[in-house]
Amino acid sequence: MPRRRSIAAIAVVTATALVLPSCSAVSRRPRTVSADHLTTSLPLSVPVDRGPAPGGLRLVGSVDTPVEGSTPVGAGHSVVDGQLFVATPRGLVAHDAGTGSERWHYREPGRALAAYAVTGGVALVMTGVPRTGVTVPDRWTALDATTGGLLWARAVRGVPLPLAFDSPRAGMGGVVPVAVDGRVRGVDARTGRVRWTSGPVGTPDCRSTYAAGDDVLTLVTAVCRRSVRFLAIDPVTGRERWRRAIPSNANTLLSSPVRRGLTLLGVGDERLLVTADGRELLRAGRSRFCEDRCEMAVGDGHAVLADFKHLHTVDLRTGERRTRPTNSPYYALTVAGGRFYGLRRTLAAPLLPAVLDVVDPRDGAVTATPMPFTMGPGSLTDSQVEAVWVTGDRVFVTEFYRDGEAGEKGLMTSAVAAVPPGRGPPELGGVPPGAWPDACGLAPGHRRAGPGLDVRLGGETLRRVRCSVRTAADPLPIQVTVLWVARSAGEADDFLPEGEQVPAVGDEVVETDEPDRRVVMRSGRYLVAFDARLPRSAPLARAIHDRLRDH
Repeated sequence: MPRRRSIAAIAVVTATALVLPSCSAVSRRPRTVSADHLTTSLPLSVPVDRGPAPGGLRLVGSVDTPVEGSTPVGAGHSVVDGQLFVATPRGLVAHDAGTGSERWHYREPGRALAAYAVTGGVALVMTGVPRTGVTVPDRWTALDATTGGLLWARAVRGVPLPLAFDSPRAGMGGVVPVAVDGRVRGVDARTGRVRWTSGPVGTPDCRSTYAAGDDVLTLVTAVCRRSVRFLAIDPVTGRERWRRAIPSNANTLLSSPVRRGLTLLGVGDERLLVTADGRELLRAGRSRFCEDRCEMAVGDGHAVLADFKHLHTVDLRTGERRTRPTNSPYYALTVAGGRFYGLRRTLAAPLLPAVLDVVDPRDGAVTATPMPFTMGPGSLTDSQVEAVWVTGDRVFVTEFYRDGEAGEKGLMTSAVAAVPPGRGPPELGGVPPGAWPDACGLAPGHRRAGPGLDVRLGGETLRRVRCSVRTAADPLPIQVTVLWVARSAGEADDFLPEGEQVPAVGDEVVETDEPDRRVVMRSGRYLVAFDARLPRSAPLARAIHDRLRDH
């Protein structure tokens, strides 16, 4: 595991093998399968999703799922109704999101999990026999999402949508869409019965079909030879809400997020926001509005959207849009307790932490709170954010990580909780600005080789967090950066990856490939970087470590 204290490990748990009867046979499949099935009778507390207030945050644990390959295909994490669901080809495991402890699991030895869905209080496990690395689901098993108890199991014809391991942000009104013969069927998750069947989705030349949605709207997308076709369906009744066909070209935005019935579509050089009833709320050029990947969250009266360069707020009544530039890209947005939250790569360069913004949907103003870890390309552990959820007052962040040297890859979901406010501002995690040392004066006997770098956060200015210094023994300057000052040594330690570390200087040392921080040293609650590798930077690092003991 690359970093962070683990509250749960994903491992095979042996349980009694059960034989489950099929409820119907629409194809010649075995009527029984062996299952490793563990249920629970423990109660589950589902807290009100109010989210953390701006201020300090601390890491309370993480769940790690190693994967094979260069992408997280084959594994999925999702947080639904107070539980963290972990899917791997071996099966589905439900954890208590508050404690990380396993509640129940379901596996079919000799068969593989191809897809899953959690909606309407039901967890659907879709399995098949793996052949040449591909598993086509031929059997569905429905489990009570809270207890893991069996509801029904049967052979099912059709391809489930969304496709395998597309971790749901929300259910689809208790219905799972299935593609059959160019149409979509809505399968009731609790009963297994077909609740509705749509009209034709696309044309015979369509190559693939997939779906996205929530409890308000299911959006089915068909990628055809000359067009991309969208069909919006009420997930409960199957009633068609609207249809659109868009000429297919390089600028078509195929990943169309749906939040509370609001859909973002890409049409050539334009982006459209379409309401649940098909009304065009907003049309804007893609160069200024969601040019590439765009995150979206929808609350009462407003939507917030973010790309790598801008944060947008939209009035859902008038379609009025306000735009603010950002100093680092947003990876995910969500809504909880009436607040909009945005997960951003970093507070401000060159500081280390990722940041959780509370966004004012009226004008896009943000209140920033540092996260207790780094994320994104170039971070201490190279990672890609998959999703963010809020359950109760906790924030859950799922990332796909890669450790190039160790060859480790996997999905990690980290749980973060609020801490009591500190004496300092929220932007600094409650640490007073006076606790930050001057990088130009950290090492006695070393001369400054240039002006220091100041960083402004909110109403505070951190003086000289970066400085180049030199000594008589070394003709070339070494750049020193105070990356972060945490509340405690333990919180500073959470930023560093696990694994072998160089015990040359400080309390911990990690070497990276980043030019500005070839070496990262932890000295108590301080994290300091050097742009020169060991052993060249070792004398300077030792001197700074000795100085920080007295700071």
